[in-house]
Amino acid sequence: MLDLIAVTYGDGSRRRFWENCFGFKQIGSMNFPLSLEALVQNQGNSNFDFKRYRDDCIDRIQSLNCKLGAVISINSDEPPAVVHGPFSGIPVLVKDNIETRDPLPTTAGSLALVNNVTLRDASCISNLRAVGMHILGKTNLTEWANFRSTRGISGWSAVGGQTHNPFRLGYSPCGSSSGSAVAVAVGMAPAAVGSETIGSIVCPAATTGVVGLKPTRGLIDTDGIIPISHALDTPGPIARTVTDAGILLSLLSRKRFLLEARHTSQLRIGVLTPAPDYSNEILAKLERVLTIVEKEGGLVERGISYASSYENKAAGYSLMKHSFRTDLEKYLSSLNGDCCDLTLEKIVAFNEEHCDRELAYFGHEIFTAILSSPLLDPAELYAREQRVISDSAHAIDSLLKEHFVDVLIGFTNAPAWEIDYSMGDRPLFTADVADHPAIAGYPHLTLPFHSMDGFPIGLSVIGSHGRDELVLETGVAIENIIDFHPWQVFD
Repeated sequence: MLDLIAVTYGDGSRRRFWENCFGFKQIGSMNFPLSLEALVQNQGNSNFDFKRYRDDCIDRIQSLNCKLGAVISINSDEPPAVVHGPFSGIPVLVKDNIETRDPLPTTAGSLALVNNVTLRDASCISNLRAVGMHILGKTNLTEWANFRSTRGISGWSAVGGQTHNPFRLGYSPCGSSSGSAVAVAVGMAPAAVGSETIGSIVCPAATTGVVGLKPTRGLIDTDGIIPISHALDTPGPIARTVTDAGILLSLLSRKRFLLEARHTSQLRIGVLTPAPDYSNEILAKLERVLTIVEKEGGLVERGISYASSYENKAAGYSLMKHSFRTDLEKYLSSLNGDCCDLTLEKIVAFNEEHCDRELAYFGHEIFTAILSSPLLDPAELYAREQRVISDSAHAIDSLLKEHFVDVLIGFTNAPAWEIDYSMGDRPLFTADVADHPAIAGYPHLTLPFHSMDGFPIGLSVIGSHGRDELVLETGVAIENIIDFHPWQVFD
């Protein structure tokens, strides 16, 4: 398998990459470039055939999906011709825990929900349709958004099978928005919608070399999304560039973000101390980037770390466990047909009845533990939510204030690890950058930074509540300095 670092970006080398990886020499006849920004600019171009572009996206899915397992279902409906505008007919893929009104089930990867055809759009999908975007299909995910087992396999679901990291088959794409990230990385669609509770957008995006944004919680509505926790869940964009992520965020939220790259002299960056496991090459590149920022008048504060008193991950997972059953069963009761009678207890029984498929690689001990625990009083649950969220918010805000910086940056991920069905996910090391912004509900952007062991490493940009535009603009500026686009090997 080719190493990412060794790939050069000429057409010949890309064909050799595909031949070595997947055993064939040509993938469709795609009309590139694959970016939302370029597609919008092509709306007035009579030489650009959007129907042909969508067909080529489907051809690419059908050619690659047997190896990568990124897409669960394709929408056979033609996009309506009634909406005219800059986004008319542009395709987007959607994680399969988010409802769409197309005749596609919303399964969360579970066989218990294979008949969950709701024929309704989640609010964020309605916003995409309102501007004429075409829902191309549903992407695979870690089943139940990676909240079924303590030793689950990222990117595996009983419905969709295993999603693989496109940089090396047999390696993890991280999760739970695995299929959305892989699909964007290899050009199955220009962008996709994921969802995150803790790390489920930023980890797969970083691990597959694309851009992911977990926005400020509440910026995008969560109705029509199969929940883990109403207090922590949010949908968000996955795309190839920071600008594209900003475009999709604007459409999902119906808020206008006018992104311009912040001048380097305006950057005020706090650098989270990286884990000692990153290569010297990556650390040296980070220092070169920071030096450029400083030379051009920006502020850089190195060596920043969260106070140990704000290690909040365990509290966040405890919160998820206490809210999951109530939130899930409220959602299930809104469904049609047999699905509306489902409960968490019935899902556990279903899994055990179909254990050869549902429990083939890992169990559902999180579900059974929740069933054996008493439900919290709503007032007590709310008090816990506010306390846990406040602790993580203070962890971030105190660093921003203490060091007089606008954002925090740090490496998002460890390199992808080999998929191990006997042991579950086993990353080489843990960066833990995602926890505090996820729990606090603060914006967290990841963009491709460099590679390690042949896999992409992402750089995170984290801001305070409601500072999504600042985070994105900072991301554009850093992206321009880094100029690293590992997904280009798939063009």
